[in-house]
Amino acid sequence: MVERSFRTDEEEFFFWLESPPRNYGQLNSWYQRFLYTYNQIRPHMGINMLTPKEAISLCLKS
Repeated sequence: MVERSFRTDEEEFFFWLESPPRNYGQLNSWYQRFLYTYNQIRPHMGINMLTPKEAISLCLKS
């Protein structure tokens, strides 16, 4: 799972940075925004167009 996460981070976040961050704080801010969008806003085809947060919520209710 960790290796898959690293690959996703590289392909969907780091590859698309338009400019280098000014410092680590700015990079962290950008990355946290990416993670929020990835996990709570963006639907994923592999989990029937749910967000990861929605999929986990359904599992916990079962």
